[in-house]
Amino acid sequence: KAPRDIAIRLQLADAYLSDKRPDDALRQYDEILGADKGNRPALLGRGGALMAKGDLNGAAVSYHRITKVSQGGEFAGADPQLQEAHYYLGSMALKQSKTKEAIKELAAALSIQRTDSDALYLMGVARLKDGAPQLAVDSLKQALLFVPTGWCEPYSQLAVAYKQLGKSPQTTYATGMADFCLKRPADAKRQLKTLTRGPIAVDALLGLGTIAEAESSKAEAVTW
Repeated sequence: KAPRDIAIRLQLADAYLSDKRPDDALRQYDEILGADKGNRPALLGRGGALMAKGDLNGAAVSYHRITKVSQGGEFAGADPQLQEAHYYLGSMALKQSKTKEAIKELAAALSIQRTDSDALYLMGVARLKDGAPQLAVDSLKQALLFVPTGWCEPYSQLAVAYKQLGKSPQTTYATGMADFCLKRPADAKRQLKTLTRGPIAVDALLGLGTIAEAESSKAEAVTW
């Protein structure tokens, strides 16, 4: 009834993408971009659809169309769509082992939204692959400030980074927290209890308290 209504067509495209029909979504995004070549929601959606199809290079083209136009604009430092484009460019570059490019794009994303835990995590992974384990630790610890439980990967990557740095207590701590996240609380507690004195005692005690709380052992949690 209203084929020229871009807003409705965009909703249809997004619905197709949510329904795991990327080809149908792409047709709608392309219709929108045919009428409005700079439509950023359509470019973001098109990038997402191409990623779903495994076409990372094609997706990058869509995201770069946003970053090239928006970078350096008056509101670039507070532009969530620009941040999203940089994030996905960084994520795809990391998948393609383009580590330095990933770091550059993720840094751009974090310059817009410094509290993006996903971007901080990927930055940690990228820095680890780039041979900078201490910088990786810094990024991974920041990611965990925002999502301290229920997210296993940052702790696993922290363990790798600490091991490269030769920091045994920290490695044990990160491994223990990863075990807790992976539903192995007995292993986690065994490791963390070895750390209740020493350079990482506070983190270990907090970890033990968190595990006890998760097990509904409130008195034990308070003790830790």
